[in-house]
Amino acid sequence: MSDLTHDADVWLQLVNNGAVECNDGNRVWAGQFDDWASAAAEAGGGSNPFGLSSWLTRQGKLALEARRDPSLTLLSQRPTVLPFALAGLSRPSVLDFGGGSGWVFERATSGGLVFSKYTVAEVAAVIKAFGAGARPPLDFVPLDGTFGHYDVVYSNSSIQYAQSNELLVRAIAESEPNMVLIDELLWSPLDIDWFTVQVNSDVPTVVRFVSTQILAEQMHTLGYRLVHAGAICPIAHGYPFPDMASFGKDRRIRHRLSMLFQIA
Repeated sequence: MSDLTHDADVWLQLVNNGAVECNDGNRVWAGQFDDWASAAAEAGGGSNPFGLSSWLTRQGKLALEARRDPSLTLLSQRPTVLPFALAGLSRPSVLDFGGGSGWVFERATSGGLVFSKYTVAEVAAVIKAFGAGARPPLDFVPLDGTFGHYDVVYSNSSIQYAQSNELLVRAIAESEPNMVLIDELLWSPLDIDWFTVQVNSDVPTVVRFVSTQILAEQMHTLGYRLVHAGAICPIAHGYPFPDMASFGKDRRIRHRLSMLFQIA
């Protein structure tokens, strides 16, 4: 059985179990799990949508829109506060961890920011799709590679699709940035991470709600302090936060989070 056939079967099983209401465009998540393995079993093995042509096409469209008009990125439902965080910095170097097509770079440069270096760390399928066409100072490297120094480490809505913060923490330790910005984070106020299955993506996908307590402690160990944490506000053009009524009250949040750390 092919992976895509398997994914389709898993999707149908979730529908039949009532996890997905096909006519309800607001249904995003199914199930509440305390570990990755349990959520992955529900998702049929933890399928990864980030190498699928449909996801890559959307990433390419984001980059193209951002290149043409940086304001379109907001209207395309993908906010970033990186340009605001970098205000006043001269030609910073940025490591964009899980940065997809590099759409944040395109938006920032279209808005007038100049980088000495902007590196997107990504999985092999994304590098294959976008790396060859990258123009300096943009380049692409493997997520599990080694990193030199960067002024800023940035990540937008990516670490919640990883089993843990391990690769991000290692990248920060190696690159020794002055600033770390985590954008669009699906977060948890608890002292543990917890997991669910995202059912409105191309294939059922495990999602992690990241404990801000754990993340802050890890950053403190690396020598960073949290200087700002704020909501990523819903955008009028169709960017509501998904309903969390099916989750325990202690796990419900009402917005994504942006967290800014600086070297202590």
